Amino acid sequence: MEPVTGSDGKDRLLALLTSSHQTLVYNIGTGQVEQEISGMDMKAVWNDRQAGQVYYTSQSSLKRFDPSAPSQSAETLATGVGTANAITKGKDGKIYLLTSGGVLVKYNPGNGKVERQKLDIPAQPIPINAILYGPDGKIWMGGYLAGGHAAYDPITGKTTRHPGLDQTESMVVKGKSIYLGIYPKGRFYVYDSEKPWDAASGNPRKLGAIEGQGRSFAMLDVPGHDLVVFGMIPEYGKLGGALVTYHSAKDQLVSHGAVVPSQAIASLVMADSLVLGGTTISGGLGIRPAAREAVIFGWNVRENKKEFEVVPVPGAAAVTCMIQGPDGNVWGIAGGVLFIFDTGKREVIASRRLFEVPPLTSHVWRGATMVLHPSGDVYGTGNDQLFRIDGKTHDFTVLAKGASLLAMDKDGHLYFRKARELWRYTIEK
Repeated sequence: MEPVTGSDGKDRLLALLTSSHQTLVYNIGTGQVEQEISGMDMKAVWNDRQAGQVYYTSQSSLKRFDPSAPSQSAETLATGVGTANAITKGKDGKIYLLTSGGVLVKYNPGNGKVERQKLDIPAQPIPINAILYGPDGKIWMGGYLAGGHAAYDPITGKTTRHPGLDQTESMVVKGKSIYLGIYPKGRFYVYDSEKPWDAASGNPRKLGAIEGQGRSFAMLDVPGHDLVVFGMIPEYGKLGGALVTYHSAKDQLVSHGAVVPSQAIASLVMADSLVLGGTTISGGLGIRPAAREAVIFGWNVRENKKEFEVVPVPGAAAVTCMIQGPDGNVWGIAGGVLFIFDTGKREVIASRRLFEVPPLTSHVWRGATMVLHPSGDVYGTGNDQLFRIDGKTHDFTVLAKGASLLAMDKDGHLYFRKARELWRYTIEK
């Protein structure tokens, strides 16, 4: 962002602290942080340099302040305008805002009059961020950054859009319901697939949010229990992802905290009456890992306690997927290595490198995924490719490039993403 100029003629930078949602006002000349501002929308601001004023939105209001003066002196110019994605001043002297809701707002500084115009903006494709085979036989998808959902019907070939929720990181099915982990602020929703999607009327219904947690990439239905388990990544600048359970009969969302200190949870699987969790050493963005390698832990859902903790692949930064394998053991991938874990012995009994992974420079929250196919082979995505692992010999075969995420329907067809596109891979019987 370009520097902004106050009435004193000095340049300042506005910097957003994502962990606390505070905006710092930094004086370039003195090198000092002069003040902190709460609630400023930092997607767009406009600086009237001649007047030494900055226009911005906060809590749906258009505001103006002098960056050389205390933020408490900011003027509220108009309310109910929304969140600005862009702000500028027109040749007519009016302030123009384009909001995140697709509304063009015009503010006249002369008389304080506000005009609003809803724009008919054609929808644009966005990257797919989550894929799930739903209880309705459709392939459900969540969109990246802009949020929203869509469901593809393999029978009719039609896709239906379902707006109303933010970015979904993961989904899981329990019965006829779809549970959704929503970013930001660690929120959870449940959708009753036997009723129409209507987010405004409570379907999906919000279950709650977990304080200090940002997103959930790991979800698990616990068969035979009135229970769904979520593994979480913490908020920006924090370490330690919580293990969260939801009891539908009690309508109770419970956080059990970071069961592995300084690590977050990237994958979950059920094995021998225990929930196995695979961790990542990464926390939220903006903080370095404190741990050196990811672990597997066993969680007793009856007693709500951790039974054990082991390192499946020495030096691996994350265990991004685990499934029940064709031999009855747990199969997982960590650091590009396939490992087979015997839950009874609580040890890795076999491993094989599938592909190389680059050194960790920022974070790893998810990576490889796998499903057990009815043929007895394991199919997966990872390292930007679709692959097959022979269920008996463990031979590794690359099937397609550019693939990530994965879901399998009742007929054994595989669905994966290529950026903004949903692809299907059909396995001949």
